[in-house]
Amino acid sequence: MMTLVGLCLVAPCGQAQEAKERAVLKGHAKQTMGLEFSRDGKLLVSGSWDRTIKLWDVATANAVATFRADAGRVWSVTFTGDTKLLASGHDHG
Repeated sequence: MMTLVGLCLVAPCGQAQEAKERAVLKGHAKQTMGLEFSRDGKLLVSGSWDRTIKLWDVATANAVATFRADAGRVWSVTFTGDTKLLASGHDHG
């Protein structure tokens, strides 16, 4: 289980807000090591030691795609600037 915490540093009225849990994302069977939001904040990608990479819809907290990583445990994940591609780092390079 992975917990997604949303943090708003500055509220629209200029007041700071405390961090609070927004959603619980369930799907990885082992530790989640890499997380990154897309530039527009609509997507989240996660990589896990269970050898999967998941793409999440932030608004619904649902996984929209799951990729199997045959190169070993996933340590890191990232989007390209245009959010059209994903890259990941694994045990085997």
